[in-house]
Amino acid sequence: MLLSWGKKNLETLNSETARKYLLEVVIPFCKEQCNDEFDLLGIPLFTTEQFMKFVNLKTLTVVTTWRWLRLLGFRYCENKKCYYTDGHERADNVRYRIQFIKKYFEYEFRTYRWLQLSDEDASRLESLEKNPLKKGLGLLYSDEEGKAMREYHLDCHNALKEFINVGNTLLVPIYPSSTIRKVKDL
Repeated sequence: MLLSWGKKNLETLNSETARKYLLEVVIPFCKEQCNDEFDLLGIPLFTTEQFMKFVNLKTLTVVTTWRWLRLLGFRYCENKKCYYTDGHERADNVRYRIQFIKKYFEYEFRTYRWLQLSDEDASRLESLEKNPLKKGLGLLYSDEEGKAMREYHLDCHNALKEFINVGNTLLVPIYPSSTIRKVKDL
């Protein structure tokens, strides 16, 4: 009983409030259960003082309550206010970030490059005579303005490479950011 009560009342839990709970709730409840058993057996009922002697308690002090709380696993610790810093501008983090970015750009050459086309531009590419863009391969979605757009892997479609070589500037790379350089180099 004391354990579950203590977990529910962690904000106000201390030896004094636990002692008050024991004296007002737990001991009377236990005494009542004991008296119910004695009543069934025909033994005279306990008073509170008799029950305390029966369970080897002369008095219930704050120190005793504190010891019981410790035995149940509770402990007192100061609640200090603190703040969190992640240290993202520390010198070692900045050095690591620079190394990571360089390595990321090396890995980027191995990744797919995505291109975003308006639905009209994609339809024009599908109607080309030489290397037409295959219908249904692009991911269809709407942008923030509600305009129909399609996304394609640049590396998978020769029609997209030729479209860029013609010099049409309607293609807008989505990500990664260095894809812009790669698209213009094609």
